[in-house]
Formats: sequence, structure tokens, C-alpha cells
Amino acid sequence: MRSRNVIAALLLLGIGISLFLFNRRAVSSHGLIPFVPSPVWTADIGRVTIPLALEQGGTVYALTDAGDLKAIDRSGIVRWSRSARATGRIHVAPAVGTDGEIYLLEYSKLVVFNADGTFRAEQVMNTGGMADGVALSDKRLYTECARGGACSWLRDTDADAVWTITEGPFLAAPLIEQDGTVLWGGNRLVASGDTNPLMKWVFPSGSSTAREEDRREPAAMSGDEAVHIQGLAAASDGTIYVCGDSGIMAFDTTGRKQWEVDVPTAPRREPVVARDGTIYFASEDHHLHALHPDGKRAWTVGTMSAIGQPLLGSSGTIFFTDAKYLRAVDSQGHDRWRIALDEDVWGSPTLSSDGILYVATLKGTLYAIPVGEGLMQSSWPKFQANVRNSGQAGVP
Repeated sequence: MRSRNVIAALLLLGIGISLFLFNRRAVSSHGLIPFVPSPVWTADIGRVTIPLALEQGGTVYALTDAGDLKAIDRSGIVRWSRSARATGRIHVAPAVGTDGEIYLLEYSKLVVFNADGTFRAEQVMNTGGMADGVALSDKRLYTECARGGACSWLRDTDADAVWTITEGPFLAAPLIEQDGTVLWGGNRLVASGDTNPLMKWVFPSGSSTAREEDRREPAAMSGDEAVHIQGLAAASDGTIYVCGDSGIMAFDTTGRKQWEVDVPTAPRREPVVARDGTIYFASEDHHLHALHPDGKRAWTVGTMSAIGQPLLGSSGTIFFTDAKYLRAVDSQGHDRWRIALDEDVWGSPTLSSDGILYVATLKGTLYAIPVGEGLMQSSWPKFQANVRNSGQAGVP
């Protein structure tokens, strides 16, 4: 009798294990995972409404609404805090240079800090501070300028702008293609050379540009039509994706429009581009969309509220915020998990190489959440292309 009970118990145990494994496989086949990540730490840093930046060694840089730049290490300790605000609230996301310096663009001023928080430089600049971000190459800084312009500056110098383009405003953060072409978006889409204001092309095609020999004077543009561009992204082949209030458009390297999808995009959000060329973007009507490289729709996921800036993980997961929730869906649009935060998120999260996703809320809490994958190695996997927010397509 005892042996029969043992056999029966083993059979029941075997059935239980089989059902567990079956359910686990079934859950996985629908794009879910059998766990939800929990924060490894949280830190009270102050209200944050603009994108985070990340130094490749792991330090998180957060610019609070109070105008304080804070450096938070991988254990959640605020290593230093510096006041960076002159007047008014700063809207432009911080950017990190290749040697670790942090660039902050205030209204009419550029402030640069070293990685250890010491002051490096301050330069008065004819900037408007209305764009979401800047773009950095090894030698140049590209920014939106005051009075609706776009400027190129030599880094680490006190010189005036090298050149200026007027007739913006250029509200989208600038983008640097892998060949050095700089893209600007606002009422026009403009492709310029990296060292002078000679325009490669302009959209709408009815616009025109005029170059001034005196570098202190702007290269002027004319044209009545406007496209109201709010976000740019680049594919590995140089294709430019443009988010505007009328929809999302694709342009080749010569400025020819390839396709357009008539879905009004969410304000001040950039598309992101996966390794396989899939484009993900947030729409104004609270949906996350996936498009094939030819512009055909792949899938759409509805959200409860305004969707945050999407971010791509190395395993193909798309992370985004939905009101006070951080959500993760797979490359087919299936939900993987969602976790509740203490408040809504307005700024963009970032993702470290060791798989820690950092996101800051309006309540002032910075979360460090292990998600099991790093940032996708694609041309444009997040806001301004990389964790440094440098705006360089294909550059980590």
C-alpha cells in the first residue's frame, strides 16, 4: 500500500510539473514572460520632465525642473548635483560627449561640466532652447538657435556660430547621418553639410535657400508650405523618418519622399528603428505603431494615455511608458509585462548595457529596473540614437 501511495504521489508530481511547463510554454508563446521585473533601487532626485542621459560607464544624468543637473551612480547614490539654470525652465535634454563631458543648453547659454561635476566651460550662444535636444560630433555641436534658426558651433571654443540657417523654428532635435549630413526639422526638413551652410536639399521642394558669405549672417530660406516636424530618426541605409502632426514620412538620402502614413504622431516624440528596419512610433490617439521599412503597417497596440518615447531592447522588446505604467511588448506587439510607477512619466527613459532601465517620474523618483537586455545595436533605438543623446545615427 505504501509503495502505491509513493507511486501515486510521484505521478501527481509529474503531472504538476508537466502542467507548469506547459503553461510556461503557453505564456511564452503569446509574448509574455513568467515574471515581472522589480526595481533594484529607487532614488528621490526631484521632478524630471526631459530625457535622461547615460554615461557609458553607468552614471545617469538627470536634469530636474528646478534646474539641477544630478549624477546618479549605478547603486542609486547621487554623486554630485550642480545648478545649471540661468532663467526659465530648460527643455533641452543633456548630451554626453565622447570624453564624458556633459553639455547643457540653456536659453542663450551653453554650459559644460566634466564627468566629475567640475565646471568646464560656459559660452554665451544665440540659442533659443526650444528644441528637445542637441547633436554632437567629435568636433561640432549642432543646436536650434534663437529667432527660429539652426546653428553649427565648434566645440571647446569661444567663437561665434560657424554658420546659421534661419526660417525655422527647428523644434525637432537635430540628427547627424553616418556620412556627416545634418538633418533639421521644424516647419521645413533641411539637410545640410556638416561644415558649412550649403543646403543639400530642403522639403517641401518649393522652399529655397540662400547662402551668405558672411558667416555671421544666416542662410535664409523661403517657402509658404510647412510640415511641422517634431521628431527625426535614421535607418542604417540613410533613410530619414519624420514624425509630424500630419503623419510619418520617409525620405531617401536625396530628399525624395518615399512614403507617408497618415497617422498624426504624438507631440515631441521620435520614431525608433530596429535592426531589421522596423519603425516604431507613438501616435496622437494613444497607440504604438509598428511599420515595415516600406511603410506598410505591421501592428498597432492601444494605450490608456499619452504614450512615452519608445526604446528598443537588444532582444527586440519595445519599452514605453503609458501614464504611470512602464510597459514592455515584444516585436509582434504582444504584451510582456507592465509595472506601476508612482506617477506619470514625461521624460524619456534610457537603458544601460548591463540591462538596467532607468526612468524618472513627475513625482521625482528615479527607478532602476533590471529588464534582462541592453540597448539594441541599431541605427536609432532610442531618443537621439544612443545613451549619450548625441544624435549620431549608428554611433553608440
